[in-house]
Amino acid sequence: MTTKEERRDAMAQALANTRIAGHEPKPRFLADVAAVVEGTMTYDQAVRASAARARSRNGSEPLGPSKA
Repeated sequence: MTTKEERRDAMAQALANTRIAGHEPKPRFLADVAAVVEGTMTYDQAVRASAARARSRNGSEPLGPSKA
């Protein structure tokens, strides 16, 4: 289990690396990051939410095995 301070530091470092690479995170992504730091969303939930938003923008098929 990580502390809120550890989550905040990890997310700040990740966002800094993203910006150094020339990417500016969208507001919804930043809201997910804040939720992870606060502990109201897990890292895995945030990753799935970002992937779902990307798929919906691109009209892509869901990742992973089919549930059909």
